[in-house]
Amino acid sequence: AQIFPDDPALAGKVITVEGVGGVGGHGINLLTQEGAIVIASDVKQRQVDVLFERFPHLRSFVDQNKLHIFLEEKDERGVTQRIFDPLVAFPELAQKMGITRIDVCAPCGPGGILNDETIPMIHRSGTKAVVPSANNALKDERHAQMLHDLGILYIPDYQANNGGVIAVNLHLLDRTMTNTELGQKVFGDVTRIIQLAKENRTTLLAVANRESRKFFESLPTARLLLLVNYRPEY
Repeated sequence: AQIFPDDPALAGKVITVEGVGGVGGHGINLLTQEGAIVIASDVKQRQVDVLFERFPHLRSFVDQNKLHIFLEEKDERGVTQRIFDPLVAFPELAQKMGITRIDVCAPCGPGGILNDETIPMIHRSGTKAVVPSANNALKDERHAQMLHDLGILYIPDYQANNGGVIAVNLHLLDRTMTNTELGQKVFGDVTRIIQLAKENRTTLLAVANRESRKFFESLPTARLLLLVNYRPEY
């Protein structure tokens, strides 16, 4: 709703997913069920095979041109990163899938993937938001500012994906929360940091780091950790 206020539903949105493993694979399954059009990639054929073994119904979305998955390749510079601007890499997808731009990019693979090379590609694709799942997708913190300056909403991975951490802690406390309640909690947290970032005219990363650190320092054990110069890495 914060990204597409006039049409917040996932149906019809075009989403790229980098990495189809545990997190990315589940994401693809949920996104396609909600009606999103998904373009995904991985560097390993086995990961793609496992995805279809776990979710065999995804093949029907491929047949309907609602899902396209390809393998990144190795070139002289390393592994290709065509997922960040797939309509340039695969121009036939525009007509085949009936799309003209990418709405959301979801990196679900190695860290540091958002850098000086990939961010311009993401911007060129028309992407409005980047929502990574984990592993600190930014090559450097300055890349959060780079995305911000290009008008691309970047939601830090630990904020977008904190439902898992909440669920683990609830389990440890012998408490439960439905998936809907978890989703509402994450949505509320993200909405709050988006509003704070707007008010402070800064990046979501800066606000999320500040708010997380305030919470961390409010915990009794955190004060002891701070005394030995402990610093969480985000």
